Amino acid sequence: MNATRRNVARSWGLVLACIGLIASMYARAADPLISLIGPDEWNVPIVPSLNLFLQSGLAQTNNIFYDSGGNSHHIPGGSHVYAGVTRFAHLFSFESLPKVGFAVEYLQPTLDVELPGQSITGFGDPLFELAAYFRPAPGLMVGYVNVPSIPVGSNELSSHFWSDTSLLVWNYHVGPLGFNGTLAAGVSSTQHEGGRDTHIGNSYDAEVTGLYKVADWVAPFVAFTHHSTAASRVIGTGAEAPGQGPLYSCAGPGGCHENLLGGGLNFHITHKHGLALWYYDGISGSNVVKTKAMYLLYTHPF
Repeated sequence: MNATRRNVARSWGLVLACIGLIASMYARAADPLISLIGPDEWNVPIVPSLNLFLQSGLAQTNNIFYDSGGNSHHIPGGSHVYAGVTRFAHLFSFESLPKVGFAVEYLQPTLDVELPGQSITGFGDPLFELAAYFRPAPGLMVGYVNVPSIPVGSNELSSHFWSDTSLLVWNYHVGPLGFNGTLAAGVSSTQHEGGRDTHIGNSYDAEVTGLYKVADWVAPFVAFTHHSTAASRVIGTGAEAPGQGPLYSCAGPGGCHENLLGGGLNFHITHKHGLALWYYDGISGSNVVKTKAMYLLYTHPF
């Protein structure tokens, strides 16, 4: 029993150190990048030219963490993270490739981290998206998306390493049913922070969403997401450090994983305005702060 208590206390200390040092869910806590994917994100039109403004947002409560054995524990005091990701995208295609579309996008996270007695606000590391989509059959879309990030966010909120995430994506609609899916793998450069160099482990993700259109203006949906990150290692000593991925981190030294289950509503307010609202809850995990977050995604073509 005493050994168990010591392990829990040690794990909680690592969580506090982790959150306190960087104070950002994007660099050191819950909500993996893939959880920001909207319920119908990859239902992308193939058009000659189209500009899109998108605004993502989330509110996360950090009050539970999973230890390395998968047991959940309460975080005394806890913390809250509020984030917005402002996005500008341009879609285009070529007449010589009638079933293929392309996209470029810029994503800028803004963060407000509310710790006990402390508030930290600033910019997260920006991301870029380069994508190609193919519609081989009616209602079906498959594509490849590449999302690099650069470490130029606010010092306390930056991950301090470059990253690159590759995604294989698909979307299928038949009648009132719609499905959205993603497989992702992320790699990162060496992290240079606080006089220490750290080799960052790889990250792997999967996401699937099913929605049902009950009316032209609304479709409820359910979603499942899996995220895992390999351990990082301090260069020179080989000591394990918290595994980190693009916009994500484990709670303590070593790798981590988490499974999320959620659902929400996808609204088509008008022909030009879309709004999705959903909630994700961590249902199992290891060495990670539990995801408990509300999300939104607003879309406006112009």
